[in-house]
Amino acid sequence: MLHLLHLPYCCDHATDATHATHATHRYAFPKLALPAKFVAHCKEEGRSADEAWCLELMEATGIVCVPGSGFGQEEGTFHARMTILPPDDVFSGMLSKLAAFQAELHQEWA
Repeated sequence: MLHLLHLPYCCDHATDATHATHATHRYAFPKLALPAKFVAHCKEEGRSADEAWCLELMEATGIVCVPGSGFGQEEGTFHARMTILPPDDVFSGMLSKLAAFQAELHQEWA
């Protein structure tokens, strides 16, 4: 089984994941390092960058998470809350999708 501490390392630029585990589910709260141009674009649109990230992640991969801005976070930081429910044999595929999405986002907004 992959441990959730691997979550921040599956994505370039994602760090500081905290987690909780239970026999049937896992939680992750990864800190998101988002490209400055992406953050500025979201601000111009009047959206939180972590909210935009979560929506784009869902549209691109089917992975659903909640923006950390809904839970309160330090100004200038971005997080997502993930409840991870797939079986262990699907978990690594989910991490691969997440890593590919993050890499593409940084490439697009570099």
